[in-house]
Amino acid sequence: MQRIEDFMQQFFTQQTEMLCAWLKHSASFTEKFYTPDCINRKDRDFLLATPPETIENIVRLEASAEVVTSGLRFRTMQHRQRYHLQAVGETWQISCIDMECCMCHATGKNESDSAPCMVCKGKGWM
Repeated sequence: MQRIEDFMQQFFTQQTEMLCAWLKHSASFTEKFYTPDCINRKDRDFLLATPPETIENIVRLEASAEVVTSGLRFRTMQHRQRYHLQAVGETWQISCIDMECCMCHATGKNESDSAPCMVCKGKGWM
């Protein structure tokens, strides 16, 4: 069985390669239709400078696993991601990706810890 770490690293690498290819392919479109100070163009440049995800935690179950990563950085916010993996033959496949709640940061509680987070309804992930 493929190691979860190896599967995720392969995923991160190929995802980055695909994103870079898409950005390169769409560069002339972006230059033609967006001004240099347009937020859509700045977001594109930001994607190129974003560091790749890193694995923070792995929980292995029988034929599945959950992998929490450093996630994606968008503008000034870092959003951790939680990948749900299913064993398929000798490898893994991603069945679902959750994003950390931007309000409670995966705690599931409001700021005073007295009630469930109103954004994620106490789940911590969306």
